Amino acid sequence: MSAQMINTLNQVMELGIKKSLIHRFTQDEALNGRTVTIDGREMVNFGSCSYLGLEQHPALIEGVIDATRRYGTQFSSSRTYASLGLYQELEQRLEQMFARYQSSSRYQHDIGAFGNYTYHRR
Repeated sequence: MSAQMINTLNQVMELGIKKSLIHRFTQDEALNGRTVTIDGREMVNFGSCSYLGLEQHPALIEGVIDATRRYGTQFSSSRTYASLGLYQELEQRLEQMFARYQSSSRYQHDIGAFGNYTYHRR
């Protein structure tokens, strides 16, 4: 990515922030998965990444509560050193579902996606 392109992206982001179009904060005490309150106005959240709307599903909420009680809020270790066994199980199941290797590491996903983005834009 060229310096000019990075500069242009920075300018667009700064303008969006200045016009209060991006980097907003919600004021909701609880979320329902459909709306958010910003500047005292309840609005439909068209910016959501929850394509299936499962973040409010009772079975998933209970699963998260159970896993948090058993494993805590994070496995604080470098993946190079040691990984939680559940990650291996998750990756194996994803591999079966999608017939290819999947990594549960968000960092690895982001780095891989960025590498693909920069490679295809040359």
